[in-house]
Amino acid sequence: MLKQICILTLGCPKNIVDTEFIMSSLDKQKFIFTEIVENADIILLNTCGFLQTSIEESFSYIQALQNLKSKKTNLKLIVFGCLVSRFANTQTNFTNSKIPNSKFLKKNFPLIDNFFPVFSVAQIVEFLNSNYSKVRTDLLASKHYAYLKISDGCNRKCAFCTIPNIKGKYKSETQNNLLEDAKTLVNNGVKELILIGQETTNYGIDVTGNNATVSKNNITMNENNATVEAEMNFYNLLAKLSEVEKLQWLRIMYAHPNSFDERILELMNDRKNICKYIDIPLQHISNNVLQAMQRGTPSNKIKLLLEKMRKIVPEIRIRSTFIVGFPNETEKDFQELYNFLNEFELDRVGIFKYSAEIGTVGFESKKQINDGIKEERFAKLMELQQAISLKKNKKLVGKKLDILVETDFDDIFFAGRTEFDAPEIDNGVLVKKATNSQKPRKIKLGEIQTLTVVDCTEYDLICE
Repeated sequence: MLKQICILTLGCPKNIVDTEFIMSSLDKQKFIFTEIVENADIILLNTCGFLQTSIEESFSYIQALQNLKSKKTNLKLIVFGCLVSRFANTQTNFTNSKIPNSKFLKKNFPLIDNFFPVFSVAQIVEFLNSNYSKVRTDLLASKHYAYLKISDGCNRKCAFCTIPNIKGKYKSETQNNLLEDAKTLVNNGVKELILIGQETTNYGIDVTGNNATVSKNNITMNENNATVEAEMNFYNLLAKLSEVEKLQWLRIMYAHPNSFDERILELMNDRKNICKYIDIPLQHISNNVLQAMQRGTPSNKIKLLLEKMRKIVPEIRIRSTFIVGFPNETEKDFQELYNFLNEFELDRVGIFKYSAEIGTVGFESKKQINDGIKEERFAKLMELQQAISLKKNKKLVGKKLDILVETDFDDIFFAGRTEFDAPEIDNGVLVKKATNSQKPRKIKLGEIQTLTVVDCTEYDLICE
């Protein structure tokens, strides 16, 4: 008899990829998936532990699973991922912290059968008597797009970030594995691949070394004067992925200004399936705050890079994220950030209120900003960006755009995206189901359609 298995996934797209590899690897002769937790024989919880809020969310899920098991004693529960690793690393990375040591999980959640840290996907699959697959055939987020996790971990020491404590040093996935996975996904109907990692543009740094240089004969010398494949860098990976047959959109997320190779911009112009879009988290623009954050890129270099992006790829849409309320962020620092966003009018912007996380440099600062000021600064930037987004959307009315139509939204609209928008976090498109003559529009979900923008809101385009 097949065992019913349910996999719950919290956190970022990198966790989605891990879950998809488990789903694709499990022996279908032994397991059948269910979304109803009460029906499951085995439940896996893929956790997030990046912020205190995500820790609390993971805890609430674990407790709910324990409550379920108290009524269904033969239920098997497996908890894995970032939360487990953050706690496992507590004893070595944190002292006198509010996060207890690794024994806390087993002590407070005794009904959980197994805890697995990050990078344990293959072990979990093996634990469930299945063979790990390097390609995905089962997708969680969508049938039409898929995230391609090209790396994990991070070598940087940003003062607000817990990732190095949780995941360790930067680790690149092999190019062969990525290409094989990409081809399988596209052959199974995926239209868009979204490149993700903690810092995608640093791809290959763990192989080539910090001071790698590429020669004309495609040989890279690393810092120890050893030769390695020059292909092991982000530019060449991007070029090879863009050659995957039938791939229509290839999107870059999580770029970093310090590792950004400007040749990427020329490649965008050269390859039609590379979206004219870049996600490049900048976090701030004031040098005072950037230095305190240990970001490593000064304000003038950030501005110069943004200007080059728009000069070389005039149609590019730039997305970024910023943090308000980092320790010792003065009113002058904040005003500099406000003025920057007002001047540069970035296309897509996410604003976050600083969260002091145990184990980070920022947590130790005695110059914390109170929540009221954080909220005020957050609201001001959100209001500014909302106005910028509406202004940009209004300029698109009357223009034709390629739209990936993804879902049946309601009785009136289909929902989709342009190549200038990543799923879940960016703007959307509502496509009218009926034409002006009231005839039903024939649209197949998952297809890219050329449509006309007829109206807009701050964050949505209306097309027909």
